[in-house]
Amino acid sequence: MKTTFNKMTFALVTAFALCVSTASATWVHVQTFSGSWGSEVSWSLDDQTTGAQMLGSSSYVSNTTYLDSVDLPDPACYDLNMFDSFGDGWNGAYVEIIDPASGVVMYTLGTGFTSGNAYTESFCLPWIPGCTDPGASNYDPLANADDGSCTYGCIAYENLERFEYTGPFGNTWANHKKNT
Repeated sequence: MKTTFNKMTFALVTAFALCVSTASATWVHVQTFSGSWGSEVSWSLDDQTTGAQMLGSSSYVSNTTYLDSVDLPDPACYDLNMFDSFGDGWNGAYVEIIDPASGVVMYTLGTGFTSGNAYTESFCLPWIPGCTDPGASNYDPLANADDGSCTYGCIAYENLERFEYTGPFGNTWANHKKNT
């Protein structure tokens, strides 16, 4: 009886510790598309504060999609350190950070890795989508991921837009110089 009680107590304490330890974390899918030279592609996902590697992967078959999952503490920021063994960039490879509950792609990383043998992009959690452009009329200072929702007021002279013809055969119209 004492052994059963100890096992049950251990299970209860372990379950409670697991709940507490993941209370401020975000479970994400990390999806990699290997691009046209998958065997050259590798990466590591590292915590910016501690430098700890949270996840890493390498040696892919070309033009194939791979899925990993990881529980990332938040709030925190992370570096995706990308490597290309040949030194010509990722040739169409990229990594997506996906919210598994909704399927929403939170971040797409690596599309700018077009040359060289190393490239780093960063992202932060929690993911807060919104307008990140301070010049937009709906700027959200809490947003850390631009979701394409920025809107801009109309720049007009005396509350109306003026356009002038600037090209042959009516193909080109441009803002009038009085629009400021």
